Amino acid sequence: MREQIDAVAFDIDGTLYPNAALYWRTIPFFLRNHSLVLAFGRVRKEIRLWQEAHPGEIHTDFFGWQASLMAEQLGGTPDSMKIKLHELIYEGWKP
Repeated sequence: MREQIDAVAFDIDGTLYPNAALYWRTIPFFLRNHSLVLAFGRVRKEIRLWQEAHPGEIHTDFFGWQASLMAEQLGGTPDSMKIKLHELIYEGWKP
C-alpha cells in the first residue's frame, strides 16, 4: 500500500474538511459581525487596488493601515479596530 502513495496534499491551514462545513460555521459569525465582515471586505478590496496602483511599494505597518481604513468605515480608533480585527478575524477562528 505504501508504495502506491506518491504524495499527500493539505489545504493551507493543514485541515481536511469539506467547504460546506466551513460555510456552516461562518453563518453565526457573519450574523453576529456582519458590519465588520462587510467593511473588512471593502477595505481589503481598497488595499488590493492600492497595491495594483503602487507595485513594489509596501506599508511598513500593514495591520495599522488596515485598522485605520476599518476605523474610517466603522468609526472608532485605529488601535481599537486593530485589536478587534486581531481577535475576531485573525485569531477568532482558531479551535
